[in-house]
Amino acid sequence: YRPRIAAFNGKSIYDAFSSVFFGQKLKKDFQFGQQERVVPGTTTRIFVMPSSSARCAQFPRAQDKVQFYLRLKRLRNELKGLQQDTEVEETDYTFDLQKAIEDAKKTKVKEEKNFEETCTGTHVHVEPPAGVPGTAGVPSAAGANLQ
Repeated sequence: YRPRIAAFNGKSIYDAFSSVFFGQKLKKDFQFGQQERVVPGTTTRIFVMPSSSARCAQFPRAQDKVQFYLRLKRLRNELKGLQQDTEVEETDYTFDLQKAIEDAKKTKVKEEKNFEETCTGTHVHVEPPAGVPGTAGVPSAAGANLQ
C-alpha cells in the first residue's frame, strides 16, 4: 500500500513523528497544511491538520478548520490528476477593526452632511404597530399624499 498523503490530526502527533523520523522538534513558527518533507523512504506527502478536538486553542471553531480540509482535498485531487473543484474558493482575509471603526465614523459624517441633498421629495411616515416601545408621538401616514 502506497498512500499519496499522510494526514496528521494535530500538531502534537506530527511533532512526535518528526522527532523520531527527522530527528528534530517542530519550530515555533510551524504552519499547518502540506509540509515540505515526505515520509522517509516513500513519496507520501505529509499534511498536518489542526486537531479535530474542540479544545484546539488555535482553531477553536469548526469553520476555522474548514480551509485545511479544502486544502487537503485539493492536494489529493492534484496528486490523482483530477480537475480542480471550482465550487468553493479559498480566501485569505484580514479584518482591521480600528480601520473599520474609523471608516464607519467617516461614512456617518458624510451621510449626515449630504442628507438634505439626497433625501428630497415626499416623506411618508408609517405608524408603527401598537405597543412598540419608543414610538409614542411618531407621525402617521394618515392623510399623506402617496401618489
